[in-house]
This record gives sequence, structure tokens and C-alpha cells, in this order.
Amino acid sequence: VEVCKALEVEKVSQNKVDEWWKVLTARYKTKGRAYHNLDHLGDMFQYYDEHSSKIVDTTAVILAIFFHDAVYDLQHGSPQNEKDSAVLFERFGQEAIPAGDPPGRAKGELMVKVSRWILQTAQHRCAPSDELDCKLFMDFDMAILGKPWEEYEEYSAKIRRENIHVPEPVYWRGRKTFLEKTASGPPIYATEAFRESCEGRARENMKAEAEALGKKLETCTPWANVVIALGMRCKAAPKVLGYLKRLRKPKFLIPFLVLLMLLIRYKLIIFYLLLIGVLVALCYFVKLMVTSPFIRYPYAEPTSRKGVVVIAGSFNPPHLGHLEMIKHLSKTHSSVHAVIGVNPNKKYEVNAYERQELLRAMIKEMDLKGVKVWVRSGIIFEYARSIGAKLMYRGLRSWQQDGKAEKYLEFQNIFYQMLSGSMKPIPTGYLQANPELAGISSTVLRDRIAKGEDISDIVPKGCAEMVARAYRPEAAAPKTEEEKKTE
Repeated sequence: VEVCKALEVEKVSQNKVDEWWKVLTARYKTKGRAYHNLDHLGDMFQYYDEHSSKIVDTTAVILAIFFHDAVYDLQHGSPQNEKDSAVLFERFGQEAIPAGDPPGRAKGELMVKVSRWILQTAQHRCAPSDELDCKLFMDFDMAILGKPWEEYEEYSAKIRRENIHVPEPVYWRGRKTFLEKTASGPPIYATEAFRESCEGRARENMKAEAEALGKKLETCTPWANVVIALGMRCKAAPKVLGYLKRLRKPKFLIPFLVLLMLLIRYKLIIFYLLLIGVLVALCYFVKLMVTSPFIRYPYAEPTSRKGVVVIAGSFNPPHLGHLEMIKHLSKTHSSVHAVIGVNPNKKYEVNAYERQELLRAMIKEMDLKGVKVWVRSGIIFEYARSIGAKLMYRGLRSWQQDGKAEKYLEFQNIFYQMLSGSMKPIPTGYLQANPELAGISSTVLRDRIAKGEDISDIVPKGCAEMVARAYRPEAAAPKTEEEKKTE
């Protein structure tokens, strides 16, 4: 009911409401969730109802509640789960929430706000400058800590069940450290209302649980203490121990023993095999760097459309130079994803969702088929991998002007993919810009808008006013040369 109310405010279609409700309920019912499930959301909505008179942006708070634990991978843990939950929310917003008027502005503010709150749940800390809505949302999520002991004890048992993959001694030590640090640290709650009603009891509950865990740790054997030491010093230790448990199964144990015997018997051979493996990987890396696809202008007419590709950029704002490259890709591939990358450390005059709507409008005016526009705050190659893309394209004016910077980015892209365990990194391809449009850039476009000059020669004419409004909202749309002549 609450999500429907929130989405009605944003004018989301009923089909999308139904579709995403199924997505959310399925995620909150996944195996292994003992506490972070729909019951937890129900508890948060009880607090929402109690404090609704204080909430300014009800839609933002409701969406934050629904999506903040939407991804809960027990192996990945925090903060990866919060990042993935924010990505899922971004996908929902781009699929379901209408553009509004001005296109993307209010929507972008909502998207950025809710994503930020979801990411903050990794630490459950609010800055003094954060909105009251943000602080209330955080307190709703932490309210369980201040419940009567019986309810807190039940919550604690559920958290342990969610972390059953972690060996008991490691869990006891990690949980005890967290509880002691939180109980003796700064205020747990961000609002006065929750500090008065929950703060004291929350600290008492955590101290009591930490004391009980301390008694369990006193009974640990020397071997358990070694496991604790390894587990506390290596974040990957629980995963490693999990893999070791699998070795008890014959299908894992037999190959492991064979490999171990070969390693003991033929140490030198194994060393050379590893060295050859490193050299092969290095050669493959160099091959990718020097054989990047490069499409020269004028572009050849394609004979077929196949494959999924990504073309990424800030598109701040998009212009005819971008669109000509996207047009060619739409002719040669069955699906093109134009991705607007978001740098969290950089401030933009026009938010990414406004730029998304600008690019969507331009693509619609030019009638380009098979092109989707997405905003992505994470790593682009991860998005490309998730959609099955075979290539990631970049536009460049010439190798002399852009080659050095682009190759450095390509090096980082391939290196990080291989570092993350990808056996077949997604290569980068290059599109040479039309020399006649090489002088066009987003910087030039912004400068012309700031001066109130006509921009209909460097963006689709039907979108010129829309672009001008986004980047210079206080000014009227610039007049075209024809309009000036008729005055």
C-alpha cells in the first residue's frame, strides 16, 4: 500500500508498480534472510506512521525504506550490499519514474537523495547538514537496538542466522568489537525523539550482548584463537574457510588432492606453468591494448545489426557530435546503451537525469532505433558485463588530440577488469568523429548557452529550447538566425 501511494505521487504506471512490487518481494524473500526481510520493512513503516507529521518528502522516505536492503548478499556483506541496492533503485527510477517538468530535474533530485540515503546505511551515520527525513529514516532502521531485551535478543539471533557462513569464533569476535565500539561511541540515533526513547536501552542491550559474547570467547581453544586472528585480519577469511568446508565433499576434495600432490612432486614444473600463465595473461593484455577496434570517418554502411555495445560519456550536454556516433552504432548493432557516467567527486550544473532526458529526446527526434539511455554511478565495465555487451565505445576527434588520454583510460579499464577476475575483459573500441563536427564540444555548447546564442546548429533543432532551459533556466530560449532576420 505504501509503495503504491508513493508511486502514485510520481505518476508511475500501475504495470510498473506491479512489476517492481514482484521484484522487491522476491528479493526480500530470498533464502538466508532471517531479519532483513519484509517483517523488517513492516517495523520501519510503523515508525514511519508514528513520525509522518515530521516527514517532508514522504515519497523519498518510502522508497528508501523499500530499497535500502533490496540486495542482501550474505557473502558480499557491507558496503557492497548497500551499493548494489542503490544501483537497483537507480534502475527502478530510470525505468519507472516519469521525467516530469522540467524533464529529469525533480526526478534527478529524488534519485540522488534516495541513493545517498541507501549508501549511508552502510555506516548508519548522518551529517549535521543532512535532512531531517534522512535522520528519521536512519533511526527507523536502527530502532530495533532500543527494543526491550526479549525483542533485541530475538533480533540478535536472527542476525547470527544470516551470518551462519562465518565460523562462530570469528563472528563472536567481530560482533563483540562492533557492539563495544557502537555502545561507547557517539550517539546512535540522529534525532532527539529516538535519542530520548531508544538511546539508553540500545547501549544497555549492546553491552549485555557484548558481555555474553566475551564469555563465549573465553572458552575458545587455541585453534579457535588462530581462526579468530586470521578472520579479524583478513576480510576474505570467512570465504576461504567456507571454501575449505567444501573440500569435505568428494567432488571438491579429489581435484584438490591431485593438485596438491602435483605441487609437492613437481614444484619446478608448477612454477614454470605459473610463470607461463602470467606471461600469457600479459601478452593478452598487450594484444587488447594494441588491437582496439577503430572506426574511421566516413563510416561504412553496415550490412547487418548484431550484438550489444556501450558508449559512455558525461553528455554534458549531448550534441550532434555524440548523436552521429550513436546513430552509426544503432545501424551496426541490435542494441546500443548510451551510458551517462556519474563521478561522485564532481559537481554538475545539470544533474545526470536531466541529461538523460535531453539525450532521450534527441534520440527520439532523430528516430534512432535500439538505443537506450542509462545513468550509471558505478564502474561502467560492470554495467557492460551485466547486459552482455561485447564492446565499449569511446568517441575521439583524432589520435593526436585525444589518443594519449583515451589509451590511459583503456589501460585502466582492462587492468581493473583483469584484476577483478575477468578472464575475458570487454575491449574498448574507438569512433572517429566527423571532422566537420570536431569543433563541437559540450564546453562550446555550454558557453553558447550562457551567452544566449543560438544552438540549433549543434543540437537537433526540436531540442534546442529544451537544452537551453536545462542549462540556463532563467533565460528565454535563444532565437534562431531566421527569427532574428524577421524582427
